[in-house]
Amino acid sequence: MKKITALAAALAIALGAASGCGKQKTADTVVVVDDPNVTAPGELPVVKDQITLRLAVPSSSMIKDYETNEYTKFLEEKTGINLEFEVLADYQNKIQIMLASNTKLPDIIFGGRSFDDNVLMKYGCNGTGTIIDLEDYMKNYGYWLDHIYTKSQEPDIEKQLVSADGHRYFMPQVVEQTGNRYPRKAWINKTWLDKLGLEMPETTDDLKEVLRAFVTQDPNGNGKADEIGITGSKDGWGAKPYQFLMNSFIYEPHDGAYGAVVGDDGKLMLNYTQPEYKKGLEYIHSLIEEGLFDTLSFTQDNNTLKAIAQQPDNVIGIHVTGSPDSVFSANPERMYEYAALPPLKGPDGVEYALKMPVTAGISGMITKYCEHPLAAFRLLDFMLSEEATIFSRYGVEGQDWDKATENDKALFEAIGAKPVIVTKKSVFSEAQNSTWGQFCPEFRFAEIADGMAWSGDPFDSEKYKADGLSVYIGKGPEKLIVKLLNTAEESEELAILRSEIKPYVETEVVAIMSGQKELESGWNSMQEKLKSMGCERMLELTQIGYDRFEGNE
Repeated sequence: MKKITALAAALAIALGAASGCGKQKTADTVVVVDDPNVTAPGELPVVKDQITLRLAVPSSSMIKDYETNEYTKFLEEKTGINLEFEVLADYQNKIQIMLASNTKLPDIIFGGRSFDDNVLMKYGCNGTGTIIDLEDYMKNYGYWLDHIYTKSQEPDIEKQLVSADGHRYFMPQVVEQTGNRYPRKAWINKTWLDKLGLEMPETTDDLKEVLRAFVTQDPNGNGKADEIGITGSKDGWGAKPYQFLMNSFIYEPHDGAYGAVVGDDGKLMLNYTQPEYKKGLEYIHSLIEEGLFDTLSFTQDNNTLKAIAQQPDNVIGIHVTGSPDSVFSANPERMYEYAALPPLKGPDGVEYALKMPVTAGISGMITKYCEHPLAAFRLLDFMLSEEATIFSRYGVEGQDWDKATENDKALFEAIGAKPVIVTKKSVFSEAQNSTWGQFCPEFRFAEIADGMAWSGDPFDSEKYKADGLSVYIGKGPEKLIVKLLNTAEESEELAILRSEIKPYVETEVVAIMSGQKELESGWNSMQEKLKSMGCERMLELTQIGYDRFEGNE
């Protein structure tokens, strides 16, 4: 059991460390202010005598009432803490404004897409001090947090909690669902393959032959040359076809990586400066020249793709997306004419699938205004428990879900998952009062995240997507960029460089692929321009942040 020594408590008070900031620490010094009203780590309830904590939460049409919500009642019963809420519209912007204006905040705030290390450091120990350092709370009271460290698939999950200034400001949200790790998939018209007597393509050369047959042999049988070879959209989830194809030449990471990939020696490179990327552009250009690659995929949004997919005659040979059910939402039966297309082997034997690391999302943070920081931490820690995580995601047992039995089959059975949860209704399909949604701390480890039972419906879109995963698993690179630890100054410089370089690269590669610019001259011009734009400096800063996280400094 983790305990606070009297010396440590006295030292904490002497240093004014209730906020956990601005302190000098040694390996044997604990600087958490003890609270006699708080029980031991992992013990419930969290407090002996009831206290009240106020939480900032986002307004949502999907949540009827936070005060009477079943998850709220569950937390209050388990912890002994009375919860009050400050419900904010435009939540993330409102929180940012409150932080910037030094407005008094509730005891606990929650993170989201607009929160990153820069925000944490700006309002953390070396900034305004509004967000307190949780390191010593984690070390001495992190009971369920410790379960993440020992059970997570991501070996570096604990390191992800540390900001570049060395402090730990948030409790995480960790979701280890396999489907989320492989978001960029391609789906090939198996009906057309069978009709034309073609095998599933295995290489980029095979694909070209298949696409030729698709666009020239009228596989939809309507007597029109209206078939589209391979298509996608500019804004769908993992829906850019050229990125899927580029993985047959060099690893193409997610858009947020800005083309940075890890070499075998641990050194980063920008894929769009490498000769292999040029080969990929040349291959895609050859598809476009033959009319096999839909150039509208560079500009059309996902709604336009959906409209094409619901035409009376099916015209799509291959579509790229992580959400095929969204493409075929108007005619879901057509989705089952497609099968997952495995990563294709390129001329040099490259056949990557996009793989995302398991990440610790920025979630619960305690503010300097909290009078009961230890109790607040224990509340956030309990949210990471299996019991609280299942409640947060699936709702009320018996009402929203049941435990799986030996007769149930797992939704992710194709990848070896076992059924754990039988959902009776989705808590996210309509306004409900069972959960808060998915913005608070949770640890959905793989067995739970992949443990949803299959409904038995042969047209279950989730089962369709889960079955398609098996051809991508194991095809991602061994080394991934999990997180960059850059200082505030480095991050500011990096953000400026990225804001200019990323859109430039996207425009140039489309121009080269589509033939608006000649391959050799367009490529050479792009490389020269990238140097003048500070591409090498961007890579240097990215390497610094990567090395700092990996401990390579």
